[in-house]
Amino acid sequence: MSDGLPGTPLYVTGRVTSTGGTPLPGAVLDVWQADADGAYEAQLPEADEARLRAKYRARDDGSFCIRTIAPRGYSIPMDGPVGDLIRHTDISHYRPAHFHVLLDEPGHRRLITHLFQAGAAYLDTDVVFGTKDALIVPFTPRPAGPSPDGDTCQTPFLEAEFDFVLQAE
Repeated sequence: MSDGLPGTPLYVTGRVTSTGGTPLPGAVLDVWQADADGAYEAQLPEADEARLRAKYRARDDGSFCIRTIAPRGYSIPMDGPVGDLIRHTDISHYRPAHFHVLLDEPGHRRLITHLFQAGAAYLDTDVVFGTKDALIVPFTPRPAGPSPDGDTCQTPFLEAEFDFVLQAE
């Protein structure tokens, strides 16, 4: 997903299951995030293709492994009406480090959420009030070596684990 962009490698692993614990093989995880500078592809004039976006399918046992880079928190754009509004309040204009996930599986309710890095700045003051305790995930430091995708990472990396549970429609 990060395709050689600078940043600390991050592996996100887990499972996608039903509320009864049944694995949901083939469930689609549509993932996107800001880069190591806090910018999304739409904010970069030179980005002419998908950047830090990817779709993954859960394996037969519902497991998945996403390889990306650690996201960074960022300030929302302050140059328009939203910036004018925020400047007239005591609300922070920052988002904590996070990445977005949209899960889609036929017969189940679509889930759109994000996961936040435990210990990230602005968790308690997220400008869009999206931070929930259940969505805060430790990004555990690991030394260079075997990685969760079965390969080898040549540099130290981070690992996050989160299981997604989808409700039936």
